[in-house]
Amino acid sequence: MKLSVMNAKIGSCEDLKRPDYIFEPKLDGYRALCYVNRGLDFVSRNQKDLTLNYPELDFRKQIKAKTAILDGEIIAYNKKGNPDFSLLQRGHTATYVVFDILMKDGKKLIDKPLLERKKILAQTVTNGNQLEKIFFISDGTLLWQEIKKQGIEGVMAKEEDSLYYSGKRSSVWLKIKVTHSIDCVIVGYTEGKRILSSIAMALYDDKKKLTYIGNVGTGYTENMVKELHNLLSPLKLAKKTSIINMEKAAKDTIWIKPKLVAEVKYNEFTRYNILRAPVFLRLRHDKEPYECTFKEQAPFLG
Repeated sequence: MKLSVMNAKIGSCEDLKRPDYIFEPKLDGYRALCYVNRGLDFVSRNQKDLTLNYPELDFRKQIKAKTAILDGEIIAYNKKGNPDFSLLQRGHTATYVVFDILMKDGKKLIDKPLLERKKILAQTVTNGNQLEKIFFISDGTLLWQEIKKQGIEGVMAKEEDSLYYSGKRSSVWLKIKVTHSIDCVIVGYTEGKRILSSIAMALYDDKKKLTYIGNVGTGYTENMVKELHNLLSPLKLAKKTSIINMEKAAKDTIWIKPKLVAEVKYNEFTRYNILRAPVFLRLRHDKEPYECTFKEQAPFLG
């Protein structure tokens, strides 16, 4: 049985008080389903095989099942014990933090309530050897205060009786971030004192048209500037493109094919739907451009 990950909608601090919800830390890593057979296979949210990337994730003996499908996040811990995506990118030892079980011994579990799946998960998985079960509590405000102290990305709020909607985004799961961040399509870049001084970002509207939402010129290391330039320059468009709001972009923007996704943090959107004070965080190789929409990521602009 092949499944796709279930995605959450954006929530707010008000959702931390929801009754009949549980709350988990939101971890900064690579989302992956783990297919358990004789061995382990890891598949990303966009169906890429990640197995060979993480040979240290060898915890088959800690799973009490002949077959299973687990849902979790591949992360790397820093010295403070917090997930650190930059360490994961640099090849530090990974840990798989599992938060759901979707199938066990041939029996599909996605139609069972979340808390029932959690009980089955607890009976199936043993912590240790780069494998951990995520913890959850019923007090969202308490968890929020703690994750802010520790500098963790945010909180996941999940309805206790929620089913698992494979391949869909549902409001029965909500992600509540400490800082605003958004995944954007890279549609262009500018050059200046360095080979790449900023990248132009866009989101798809409800008519599947790209809308320019600003340029991001900070947050890059020197190595990242070189990597981005190497990735973006071959994508230059031979013909003029048509993007909504593109007149707000710099005149010297080099427009490219919309093939790559970047995560950017920001303060807010201006009244012209432009990001205020954006900072580049990372490339999202695990996300497809068509997923970067106003509806899913900035519904408040709707």
